[in-house]
Amino acid sequence: MDEERNNEVGNVNISAPEIGMAFINFDVVFNFYKHYAQEIGFAVVKRSTKMTDGKATYVIITCSRHGKMYRTVTNIRPRPSVAKTNCPARINVVINADSSCVISKITLEHNHTLSPYKSRFFSCNRVIDTSVKRQLDLNDRAGIRLNKSFNSIIVEASGYENLIFGKKDAQIEFEKKWKRMIACYALENNQWLSSLYEERHK
Repeated sequence: MDEERNNEVGNVNISAPEIGMAFINFDVVFNFYKHYAQEIGFAVVKRSTKMTDGKATYVIITCSRHGKMYRTVTNIRPRPSVAKTNCPARINVVINADSSCVISKITLEHNHTLSPYKSRFFSCNRVIDTSVKRQLDLNDRAGIRLNKSFNSIIVEASGYENLIFGKKDAQIEFEKKWKRMIACYALENNQWLSSLYEERHK
């Protein structure tokens, strides 16, 4: 059996999963498969979990395109990025009593086109790290508009293609921070803050 993986798994040259791979806990095996998926060009989701005495003992992690797309009146044309193709790609994970995990079954084949370049924009891969959040917060306190703040982040990353999140993600982070502040101090009806929010959001 392979040696147990460390707590952190890098996303460069990740090897393909193999039966018998062991990990110290589920978070590590999930991150391993997520980084592998990002490098190959697909997204992953935790599809099903078997519980025993209130504890997870068996988990299936699949390609996000697993399953079938059910069309409704309001969902006649699903977006291609989330279209279900009943993709078979998955790993089955056994969780032991000590929380360690072992991959017990693998299907590597996909039935759709993989997109390594676009994979960084899949929802499960878009992450704003702590340092960037701090920079956005400091820029906001300094009165710098979100648009200019995001442009400065692009410059620091040496290009938009090197970011693992988009402007929309930065906007969501900006809005979360404002909503927390408004709720904390009960300032929902403050017109000055409302106008300031609109100005900073430009």
